Amino acid sequence: MRFGVLGPVQVLTDGGDQVPLGSGRERLVLAMLVLGADRLVPTERLIDVLWTEPPPTAKQQLQNLIAGLRRRLAIHDRDLVATRPFGYQLRMGRHQLDIVEFRRLVADARGRAEADDPDGAADTLDRALGLWRGSPLSDAAPASPDTEVSTLVQSLHDERVGAVDLLVESLAAAGLPDQVLAATSSQLHHDPWNERLHAHRLRALAATGRRSEAGDEYRRLRRTFLDELGVEPGAALADLHVEILEGRSAAASAAWATARPRPVPRELPALAWTLVGRDDLFTALVRHLGVVPSRDTRTRGGRPTVVVLVGVGGVGKTALAVAAGHALGETHPDGTLHAALGHGPRGSADVHDVAARFLRTLGVDQSLIPSDPDERISLYRSTIDRKRLLVVLDDAMSEAQVLRLLPTGPGSAAIITSRSKLAGLVGVRRHTVPPLAPADAARLIVELAGPDRPAVTATGTDTVVAEISALCGHLPLALCVAGAKLATNADLELDELRDRLSGEHARLDELSVGDIDVRASIGASVSDLTVPAATLFARLGVTSGEWPEWVPRLLMGEGVSHAGARQALDQLIDRHLVEPSGRDAAGQARFRVHSLVVELSRERLLSTEGSTARDALTLRLATAWLDLAQVAEAHLGTYGPGPTATVHDDAPAPLTPAPTCAPSDWFEAERINLTAAVLGSVALEERELAARLALALRTFLTVRAYDDERERVLRLALDDYPETCDQGLLAQLLGALFGVLAQARRFAELPEVASRRLDTARAIGDTALEQASTAQAGWAAMVLNRFDEALEAYAAVAALAERRGDASGRAAADGQRGVVLRNMGRPAEGDPLLATMVEASRREGSSRRTCIWLVTRSEGLLGLGRIDAAEALLIEALGIAEDLRDELGAAHCRLELGRAHLLRGSLERANEELRAARPQLDAHAVDGEDLDCLRLAVDLDSAAGHWRSAERQARRLVDGRRTEGDELQLACDLARLARAQESGGRAGADDADEVTAILRRLGLDREALRLPPLTAGGPPARC
Repeated sequence: MRFGVLGPVQVLTDGGDQVPLGSGRERLVLAMLVLGADRLVPTERLIDVLWTEPPPTAKQQLQNLIAGLRRRLAIHDRDLVATRPFGYQLRMGRHQLDIVEFRRLVADARGRAEADDPDGAADTLDRALGLWRGSPLSDAAPASPDTEVSTLVQSLHDERVGAVDLLVESLAAAGLPDQVLAATSSQLHHDPWNERLHAHRLRALAATGRRSEAGDEYRRLRRTFLDELGVEPGAALADLHVEILEGRSAAASAAWATARPRPVPRELPALAWTLVGRDDLFTALVRHLGVVPSRDTRTRGGRPTVVVLVGVGGVGKTALAVAAGHALGETHPDGTLHAALGHGPRGSADVHDVAARFLRTLGVDQSLIPSDPDERISLYRSTIDRKRLLVVLDDAMSEAQVLRLLPTGPGSAAIITSRSKLAGLVGVRRHTVPPLAPADAARLIVELAGPDRPAVTATGTDTVVAEISALCGHLPLALCVAGAKLATNADLELDELRDRLSGEHARLDELSVGDIDVRASIGASVSDLTVPAATLFARLGVTSGEWPEWVPRLLMGEGVSHAGARQALDQLIDRHLVEPSGRDAAGQARFRVHSLVVELSRERLLSTEGSTARDALTLRLATAWLDLAQVAEAHLGTYGPGPTATVHDDAPAPLTPAPTCAPSDWFEAERINLTAAVLGSVALEERELAARLALALRTFLTVRAYDDERERVLRLALDDYPETCDQGLLAQLLGALFGVLAQARRFAELPEVASRRLDTARAIGDTALEQASTAQAGWAAMVLNRFDEALEAYAAVAALAERRGDASGRAAADGQRGVVLRNMGRPAEGDPLLATMVEASRREGSSRRTCIWLVTRSEGLLGLGRIDAAEALLIEALGIAEDLRDELGAAHCRLELGRAHLLRGSLERANEELRAARPQLDAHAVDGEDLDCLRLAVDLDSAAGHWRSAERQARRLVDGRRTEGDELQLACDLARLARAQESGGRAGADDADEVTAILRRLGLDREALRLPPLTAGGPPARC
């Protein structure tokens, strides 16, 4: 098919038949897709051009318009329009587009003109202009004249103006005055202020012997300029008029007849690497710079369009600028100038040398270029005035460099790249170029590795490529090094490259190939920092790379004022060595440093201050984190016996408010920093500091269900814990680890941890720790169904608590005895003990502890059929969990509420609670499905008489229990399976026999199964 936009929107078949199109909106959508062919056209962009105020159904209407287009065009190409995430893409493939053909012909004509073939250029331009059928997109009007479509239409008009200009110049160079008169007569109707066209017309009149007519035309033109614009025509046009009047027009026309177009400068280098993952930024850049103001606006005055691309070294600013510059060549017909301004082998470029080179490129003879710097810049500005130039200034170091080389007229544009924000440039559009998205970074490595490295794209290598791109920090320059090494070294395996980049202190060494050096690229931004900024940059090497605003002040030390630390930080921000990342939920301003920049910081710290200073800074920062974490943890509530907060000399109290108002949000924001502080303290053999940090983290990690991270942090602090360090801290770490394993239902590991903790407590003679450790040993016995052992342990706990005068500990031991009795199928004996524990926890004021015991007692009450009492406790517990923002605890409350509704016969409400609880509980289940949720689903199916579904789910539940290894719970669910089989008319004797065998082995009666009744309001069934 052939698509046309140079006039009414049209589609022609190969045979020349016109494809019927739909409404104006449908044609407008087609035009936008065609003009953005082979690129993503965002949905929001299409909506913006279709409606001034989009209706609520805008997306649906757009989908209908796309569907209509597909129906009309499917007979010719069913895959023409593809739906993409966030938009649509028209695949041009073998199809043709008139604007593309027009641009190709204009470029061909320009080449012919530069090769001294004006006749060939004129013929080619005639063919190009013959493609125009009227005003572009004339039957596809946008919703508002202010939309980008109107801007696009104006841009297309301006391209036609440029082609006509070139046509007239070619006709003049070929010595065809009559044809010049015809062409200028037509074009001046559209472009009345084009003085070059008027000059060609006056020369053509003089060359054909119509000097008097030329004079009359100039006088009419002058009156029009004065009346409409309030200015005289330019000096060149006035001088030509005088030449014609004085009879010197023959020489002028001869010069005109022999003139040849000067080569247009196109100085941009080739694109160094594939531009990947920059579609949105590239599109915004080209769209912003590609609009050329109309001639009347330029005559009246205005400014050039300037875009500044900023970012850390190696992020791909130059590649983006060069790619955009190449794409914008045809919209700036007077040429593209390019200069690299800074960080070269000889230092930064001299602006006046660059201006001299630009002047020579633009055709100014070397002998006419002034030696005085100011005069040289003045000549440069005069030379480029009224031209449509694109100036690309790469790696600018200061505003002063840039200001002298910027184009002056509104028909021109400039792209500036810099590591600095160049905040002194006003009225420009800035884009911070970020590292690539992970998927784009991996794709760049694959593309650069090349087709000769099929192993890079083979199945199973995606993870390794993703790891390599992450180790490169998704920084394009680093990715190019990785890709180049793979492309040029056939023996280099992906795993080997990943391992090299993972080596300590080796990453920046590896990220160098040929002339590409990531260390040098980033280091160029550091080379001329002030002393305080350079000091702060190096000291940031002890951070994780993302931190709140008080950290730089702590690292700079007491000798630096708040203002001085902020000035140093601002300089790093200006160089994009540090990036602000907004405010966190706790209200702190936050900053981040790219991972490769952190690597360079660590190198600088070692080389400038040494390892002793580095270790001291690491310890100072870790101590500050501990002080804040202990304050925050105290306001979250306790989780068993906790460490006593210690006030350190280096505490950051003067630097930042203590995190008391939103401790949970503070912990979430600083989680990575606190974990890094544990690791750093262990590395420095500061084991007690590491232990205190790990213990300060445990409550938050528990509440937010970061179970894997909680275990990792605790094991970091525990591994090889020295006997010479505080053994009380060791006992607390073991107790916290016990909680992690218990929550993960890794019950078989519990006795060893509890025994080690108990031995530690007895060794140091701490009866409080001995009591807590014995309680954990009892819990381990209970969950392993060693009930007599559990009752014995809790009796020992009660005795220890009695001896110590610990009423709360005695109540907790009795409460746990109540849990054991309930699990044994004796809830009536256990409930009074549980009720006493609930009241004790309420008196203590520990919200989380109260929540746990409320849920625990409610389970026993449900077993006794006291549904209303259980529901009241669960509603209270749910309120506490929600106040604590304990999403996992709230899910447990809802699950038990579902059981309560089931026992009452409210199956719909029970299902609602199950649906609310299940996502959170499933997300934290070992195998992705919480077995207690599945059990309730089985009970609901059974209550509703859906026996096949109940049996199917019960089988899955039994399989899960077998994997888990809890025999009592397995027996409970085997009983459910047997009941579902029998009620559904299938045999369930084998499962019932296994239930009997398990109960006999555990020494329990059938009451321990606690099956819900099949009729509402009854006591739990025996089987």
